[in-house]
Amino acid sequence: MARVGLTTDRVVALAIELIEQEGYDALSMVRLASMAGVRVPSLYKHVSGIGDLQHLLAIEGMQRRGEQLERAASPTRTSREAVHALGQAYRTFAQQHPGLDEATMRSPTPDEPRLRVAMEPTLTTVFTVLDRCGVPEEARIAAARFVHASLRGFVDLERRETLRLGGSVETSFTFLLDGLHAGLTASSARATPTPHPSGPSGPTHRRAPGGPSSR
Repeated sequence: MARVGLTTDRVVALAIELIEQEGYDALSMVRLASMAGVRVPSLYKHVSGIGDLQHLLAIEGMQRRGEQLERAASPTRTSREAVHALGQAYRTFAQQHPGLDEATMRSPTPDEPRLRVAMEPTLTTVFTVLDRCGVPEEARIAAARFVHASLRGFVDLERRETLRLGGSVETSFTFLLDGLHAGLTASSARATPTPHPSGPSGPTHRRAPGGPSSR
């Protein structure tokens, strides 16, 4: 029998405690059973296996990160401030919750509906920031991937302590965010129609040499 008081939520909570303290790769059913004070088979009353647990952790990580990003969003921010707030919130979550942050990238079923629902708050916040930067509708998906790849790459390099060239990591991150802002606002500029050089009155048609007025 499963231990009295052990539930799916409790198993997930223990898994979060484990990956936050020891890293995502420490996750195993054996370790969780030891933490819960039960035999491994008892865990299968609550999760179907390690893959199911990884998926539940990804959902939890997505939900918590989405909440943190939402709190960083503000309708009064300038486009640059919005990009910086988004990036800082993303990075802070990764620093404060390294295990859950890693879990968001490790679900064995990334297209499962519950995970896609858990992603919605993050996507909504990102699209709000893109709108603030004037990114056109047709470029939103590409721009969202640009933002994610940039932030994901930085936090992963920082977590693995591979930013070793010297200098301030904070300055490097600010440089990255300014670059993101420049790229996003540039996409807005590219989408803005360029006025015709002839001005608002329309093009000036020149008569070909030899026409009636050339005499």
